[in-house]
Amino acid sequence: MDPSIYARIQVHLLDFPNIVIKGSDLQLPFQASLKIEKFGDIILKATEPQMLLFNLYDDWLRSISSYTAFSRLILVLRALHVNNERAKVILKPDKQTVTESHHVWPTLSDDDWCRVEVALKDLILADYGKKNNVNVASLTQSEIRDIILGAEIAPPSMQRQQIAEIEAQSKEASQLTATTTRTTNVHGDEVVITTTSAYEQSVFGSRTDWRVRAISATNLHLRTNHIYVTSEDTRDTGYTYVLPKNVLKKFICVADLRTQIAGYLYGVSPPDNPAVKEIRCIVMPPQLGNHQGVTLPHMLPDHEYLKDLEPLGWMHTQPNELPQLAPQDVTTHAAILEGNKTWDMDKAILITCSFTPGSCSLTAYKLTSTGYEWGRKNKDQSSNPQGYAPTHYEKVQMLLSDRFLGFYMVPDVGSWNYNFMGVKHQTTMKYGIKLDNPKEFYHEVSRCPAAPHPTHLPTLMCPFCIAPARSSNATACIERLPFFLLSYCILLACQMCKTRTVQDTILKSAVVSRCTDRFTSFSLHLWRILLSKATTAMMPSRDFTPHARCHISSGKAIYAYSYIYIYIYTYCYPASLGHIPADMQLM
Repeated sequence: MDPSIYARIQVHLLDFPNIVIKGSDLQLPFQASLKIEKFGDIILKATEPQMLLFNLYDDWLRSISSYTAFSRLILVLRALHVNNERAKVILKPDKQTVTESHHVWPTLSDDDWCRVEVALKDLILADYGKKNNVNVASLTQSEIRDIILGAEIAPPSMQRQQIAEIEAQSKEASQLTATTTRTTNVHGDEVVITTTSAYEQSVFGSRTDWRVRAISATNLHLRTNHIYVTSEDTRDTGYTYVLPKNVLKKFICVADLRTQIAGYLYGVSPPDNPAVKEIRCIVMPPQLGNHQGVTLPHMLPDHEYLKDLEPLGWMHTQPNELPQLAPQDVTTHAAILEGNKTWDMDKAILITCSFTPGSCSLTAYKLTSTGYEWGRKNKDQSSNPQGYAPTHYEKVQMLLSDRFLGFYMVPDVGSWNYNFMGVKHQTTMKYGIKLDNPKEFYHEVSRCPAAPHPTHLPTLMCPFCIAPARSSNATACIERLPFFLLSYCILLACQMCKTRTVQDTILKSAVVSRCTDRFTSFSLHLWRILLSKATTAMMPSRDFTPHARCHISSGKAIYAYSYIYIYIYTYCYPASLGHIPADMQLM
């Protein structure tokens, strides 16, 4: 559209705010409206500039929808643009058809308009078929719609040319080109690989490659030399919170630059100054985070070391410094306050640790009563929820100190970081805590958790800790389980095999297996002896052999020992060795 005409139209549309001028790829035939005789007569008779308003829909909207009226208008204008004289004849077939003084188009009934629309469509399609040498009967409904609306339609010859180009490209892609690559693995062996397909030659790249972020996280300790605390717009009244530098530096070092981490704050007030809150402990619960927030269990930590401390809120990291408290943090903080009556809204604060370039910025907030009510009712997790306002929070005073030290508490089982095993994290999960420093975000404990106890096996009592293997010391039990089972398997085999040669063979295999910490070969050898030497009365009604062989062949030696262990104590142990000790029975 001509810029001068566009500016004039915008001036005239100031009184019509609901009308918006938009560009379109469709070549709509609005210029054909100038070919209407009524408009032409007005232009010829005009003696001065004036603005006139016409309703191109006449009174159509009384009987049809706006969509149908727009389609009819485009059809009429397109026909006038294609063949003006023929279109006028179709619109006014006889002298009895009149045009009202306040109308633009002839006054026709709905049935007459249906016949006129069909005739106008045939006129437009006949003109298109004549110009492009196309059989009108071969056009599809979508192509007919595009022709009437004025969309760009490639001629059949051009379509055939494009199809031929696509087929040629597919043929070129189907021709295999062998590429030989010579590399060296970690053991120093030279590997020669020949690839033929394109996807085998492409280099894989992931936007969420944790290895690159893990390398970046190794430099987080440098940021601890430049820590800034926001003191602007803080209130002089209220509590002042003191955070020890040792726990803050550790919190920064175990964090990630993109994924948020969080911890609960616990502390006390000094006897001589109740307006000061000294943060003594940070508890790292099992958590799952992203760049916008962190998910914590509903259960709050409980330990005897926390009985003399009061909850003072929580803190979390964030990849960028925000000018205000994020609405997601307000919602999370309000949910914790509502679900735990032990938290006091006046004492519980939220500390954000933002990773600014080369440094860290700390800001402490507390919720106001209006912010608590809004966060308690808010369900919108977007970045700009409705009703959020800066009056929902206020900044509080916070100081850093090295006059006293703080300590950490972490989950007693597994890692606090569930970002590499997110499916295991649940908001309803239960957990215990212990006194220990948290591992780094990319520590191997978080990336390679210990294998859980198989659910299809009964719980065993470990003689080293006299506790079920599914308790908090499950890792220690599993690590010692092969030695424990090995001793009883040797004892059983020697009791069943009266030949001294066979006993010596078993003992030698056991010694070799124990020295090399490999039990697979000995397990297979021992299992064969158990099957061949055991009496019929001692054999189980169910055969555990396929399961044991399957687990041994797949390298899961602990599972195989578990089956042998069950077989021994359920069927063989009472008959050969007598009573089972109470602390060794199956649960």
